[in-house]
Amino acid sequence: MAGGRIVGVFIAQLFLLVGKSYFNIANAFIYTLLILLIYFHIAGNIRLKNFNVLLYGAINLFVWYFVPAWGENFLWLSGSCINVCPVVIILLFFMPLRRKNDKPDYKPGVFGTLFYSFLGLLAGLSYENAAAGAFVFLLAYFIGKAIKKEKPALFEILGAAGFLIGFAILLVAPGNYARLHSYDITMQHGLMYRIAYGFVITTNIFFKYAALLTGLSIVMGMELLIHQKEKIHLFSYLYLLTGIASAYSMIFSPVFIERTFFPVSIFGVISFLSLFRQIKLPQIMKRNAKPFIIVMLVCFSFSLVKAGIAIRKVYRGDKTVNVHEMHYGRVG
Repeated sequence: MAGGRIVGVFIAQLFLLVGKSYFNIANAFIYTLLILLIYFHIAGNIRLKNFNVLLYGAINLFVWYFVPAWGENFLWLSGSCINVCPVVIILLFFMPLRRKNDKPDYKPGVFGTLFYSFLGLLAGLSYENAAAGAFVFLLAYFIGKAIKKEKPALFEILGAAGFLIGFAILLVAPGNYARLHSYDITMQHGLMYRIAYGFVITTNIFFKYAALLTGLSIVMGMELLIHQKEKIHLFSYLYLLTGIASAYSMIFSPVFIERTFFPVSIFGVISFLSLFRQIKLPQIMKRNAKPFIIVMLVCFSFSLVKAGIAIRKVYRGDKTVNVHEMHYGRVG
């Protein structure tokens, strides 16, 4: 708790107490909730009558391919509780803002407003780079409202206040400074050197795992604005900005563990697919949509079989499983 990551650590400690079997059930629910939240932020709603199965499948495939430490994030108890659960809370926290943007007359009730403030507190207490991305999201959101001369609703103000309180607690927690000073680079070099070093490391990881989605999102945005003369949904910008901010907030950290890249990947997927849905596709792409999906599923099936074999080895206690399989082979 001294590290400030109260939400994730509390959830992890709870499942360590009740047992791994309960975690396995809850973890499946959390994963499903995450995918549905991503769907909501891409489509703007989740209605059964017009539920897009192809979009739902695409989200799962994109998360599989673009989360660099899939096993550590989704199957490992600590990784799931500390990295995935807080991002789920942040996506829940963003939902009313998305609804308010789409429907200006949207207002939750009294209890909804109070709960939203508490949800903001939990989002602020997530973990450093996820919360930093959420902070930039909120900052850009309220700047956008100011430019449009829109008065913030009470629930938006209280939610943002709750988030800022949680974020402040996260940043000033004494455990952060103890962890920071446990690294040699912190003891041996000054702040400017560490920031420059962190920028190089972060950029390397960003280009390795997020440059493709980010670059394609920018290209599609230019296509919509310049060539198709279409307005881009405000939140498409915010998701892209949030992912980039989540990545580059890590320049202040002496290390960049790849499982902490999770929010960058998630917001990259949301940004890309939300823009992809807005763009008018050429006829050749529309005609070949099904073959493209089949190719994707075939590629996915091979990687799934490989991962399934590695997962089976882990649960059987097979000592031949190496670090590469555990990290990149999507095993927790």
